[in-house]
Amino acid sequence: MRIARLKLVFAAALAVAGLTSAVAVGAGAPSPIQQAAQKSATAASVKFDFSLSISGGGSSIPGGKLSLGGTGAVDSRHKAADFKLDLSTLAPLLAGVTNGTQVPKSIELIAVHNALYLNFPALAKQLKAPGKSWVKFDLSKLPKSATGGVNPSAASSVSPQQALAALQGALSIHKVGSDAHGTHYHGSLNLQALMKLVPKAQQASMKASLTKAGITHLPFDAWIGKGGYLSKFVTSIAVKATAGQPAVKVGFAINLHDYNSPVHVSAPPANQTVDGSSLLSSLGGLTGGGK
Repeated sequence: MRIARLKLVFAAALAVAGLTSAVAVGAGAPSPIQQAAQKSATAASVKFDFSLSISGGGSSIPGGKLSLGGTGAVDSRHKAADFKLDLSTLAPLLAGVTNGTQVPKSIELIAVHNALYLNFPALAKQLKAPGKSWVKFDLSKLPKSATGGVNPSAASSVSPQQALAALQGALSIHKVGSDAHGTHYHGSLNLQALMKLVPKAQQASMKASLTKAGITHLPFDAWIGKGGYLSKFVTSIAVKATAGQPAVKVGFAINLHDYNSPVHVSAPPANQTVDGSSLLSSLGGLTGGGK
């Protein structure tokens, strides 16, 4: 996928981060979704299952469609998470990053603060660490070519007050009804209105990329379940075709459950881990470089 699409992903990520930060203020939450997000964001832990699909994209997506699914758990108090992913359809694309090393059909990732640990013995062997199982990546060292020039830590520098002000002008929702997941709401986030959450030096580039991609809003459906927690979130984005870049559609769905249940996540043992920093430069090739 090229830079414009990655910038879109980071814009959406910042929007979600802004939502979480804003509702954490707790005062005067203007909608049921924000109230539920506030409660969900302050939970000690949560478990989830999710699916991500990408279709279109021309030759950059083998077979015209990719899908990714998995399960996981988050320990909010210790800023840690454990993911188990199904990578069966992503193997051809990921082979470019792993220099041809065979990608397993399923894989486990552990995130602790800014570090990501990948359970991938074959990749560890390629890094001249045979016998080790985990590869460590420092996310703060991701190359700009992999993030579209967006600083991944930008969301954490946004104050709750800034996020709340931006969100109140960008979020609109209405109630749809109720089903097995709880109370169903349909909403929309105005991404252009959320640009103030992006560092000023990156706002013009981000706006230009969103405009070029034909994206102005992030539509979503959200459900509020038992106890007032968010139980499901679904969104879909269609990026229009441009010169040299085919149209692509991205869909994401996540189910959230078992809030505040016991979750234990820790970094793998150091003697089973190898540093994967040398592989981060490969992400520039995966994104296609360019502007």
